[in-house]
Amino acid sequence: LNSNGGVQVGLNFFKIMDVDLKSTVLTLSVWLRLDWVDERLRFNATESVDYLTVPANRGETGLIWLPDIELYNSAEPIATTLAETEAIVRPSGYTQWSRLGTIKVLCKFEGLVAFPFDELRCPLEFGAWSLAGDKQILRLREVDGGISYVVE
Repeated sequence: LNSNGGVQVGLNFFKIMDVDLKSTVLTLSVWLRLDWVDERLRFNATESVDYLTVPANRGETGLIWLPDIELYNSAEPIATTLAETEAIVRPSGYTQWSRLGTIKVLCKFEGLVAFPFDELRCPLEFGAWSLAGDKQILRLREVDGGISYVVE
């Protein structure tokens, strides 16, 4: 299923909705984009059909496999804060799933020494919730430009 690149993860930030220093919650308006190839979804394209839209439902009612991704340091699960949208499937099995919504990040704000002139940092910790890392490889989408990867 994920033999040729895993799941590409992109996160575009639209707006910082709130920064609550007291409760250490950062609320963001975001667009989460996930891309992957599922060879089981391949189909023959025609002149009038070059992609399909498929309801992206989780659980037993789901018609397609969906990536297992969660924001570990979230105040609420992203399944409840991001819109349930349809996935787009191309003839090759290339699948795109984009979800708009808000995320509430539980932060350990660093650098609170010169308030209000501090530069605050709050890493977003994404990963699989129930799948082992060798079952689903998550990679950052460089094309989005809305997320950076920092190794410390």
